[in-house]
Amino acid sequence: MKKVLLILSLCTIGITLYAQEIVFTTARNLDQIRKKAKKEKKLIFIDIYASWCGPCKQMDKEVYTDPLVGNYMNEKFISVKLLNDSNTTDKKAFQQDIGLARQLTARFGIDGYPAYYFIDAEGRLLSRSGGFQPAAEFLRTAVAAQDPTTNLAGRLIKFEAAQLKQNEILQLALDLAAAKQLPTAMKIMQQYKKEYLDGKALIDILNNDFLIIVRHFADLFHADDPIVKYIHSNQALTDSLMKLDGFSTKLLVLLINKDYIDPVFFRKGQATGNISDLKNLERNIARQFDARTAYRIAVEARCRWYSQRKDIPNFLDAWFEKFDSIGIDMTDVFGGSNVNNTIYDIVFKQTDDPRYLKKSIVCMEALLKITPDSYSRMDTYAGILYKSGQKEKALEVEKQALTLAEKRNDDESAKIFREMILRMEKGEPTWLN
Repeated sequence: MKKVLLILSLCTIGITLYAQEIVFTTARNLDQIRKKAKKEKKLIFIDIYASWCGPCKQMDKEVYTDPLVGNYMNEKFISVKLLNDSNTTDKKAFQQDIGLARQLTARFGIDGYPAYYFIDAEGRLLSRSGGFQPAAEFLRTAVAAQDPTTNLAGRLIKFEAAQLKQNEILQLALDLAAAKQLPTAMKIMQQYKKEYLDGKALIDILNNDFLIIVRHFADLFHADDPIVKYIHSNQALTDSLMKLDGFSTKLLVLLINKDYIDPVFFRKGQATGNISDLKNLERNIARQFDARTAYRIAVEARCRWYSQRKDIPNFLDAWFEKFDSIGIDMTDVFGGSNVNNTIYDIVFKQTDDPRYLKKSIVCMEALLKITPDSYSRMDTYAGILYKSGQKEKALEVEKQALTLAEKRNDDESAKIFREMILRMEKGEPTWLN
């Protein structure tokens, strides 16, 4: 019995002596780190952190000190920890780390802290993740990074050897895009499009995969692509196959804007060019597609252009023209918000023109029929009524908004609504801060 206890004791001591936390290298030159990894036949793990980051501190305290994590990572990886926070009080660490941190974040992207990059000795990205991960989850992440059947580098090699199936190619491109490797992802998708989309029957390609491709790789398509021309000529069939009403219209608008409108009027995302030239471009789009699509795109382009130029009268003319002639889907969360925000931020706050006030009342009444319990939209409606001279009705609506806010315990909104009611009762402008 004493012998057994002695052996167990010695084993425990051995495990304790071997167990350690992750050892992070002090090297800050990527070529040196890669050489070290190659020499020791290891991969590379990089943690990008900030001094203020709670999950980063939690990883240090709970995960990197875990014996199982430490032993595994030290055996399989060269680990690097880099500070990427200019506000830190540890200026020495920042100066040492920032060069490599910026190099890596520019190459692999960063969404938050901590950010994890697993790369091989050649510098190829294996996987990318982040956030707090408990020890067991972090170990699974590290193990998966080494698996050539699941990591990015391994699947890229298979792609180049034409060993991936169609669905595997799409998933690889999506994973690369998520890992901020967009040029590589687009290169893969260009080949995917050529092999699996171009020249194929519409009925065979309009499915959920196509929707995913359009959402993530819209730049893959152009307005003059045969598939886009076919969709334009078969919009009802397209929407039916995609099981999405309006899909074809949204796709056409997206691609025509990208290829025709943005290069002229929104270079680098800014309002450029002479908006009077839009009429000629509208005629050209009508010849290539149809007059209705061209008109819709032109009206929306004028809204964007005048909005960026802060030309309120021309913006409102274009916006109300869009509302009246094309319509805005107010059942959609974005459409409803667009109507409310435009009327509150632009009409209520920035103009006294009775034409816009009158039109805004009609818009808000239509919106409130769809969302009758929205007290924030009631407040907008009340403000427009008050500004147009309908004081009694405005007070009635504002009080309804207050009652709803109080029922939902929204103290902040209720406080604002009470102030609006007092200002209305005193006859003071409610649109001034």
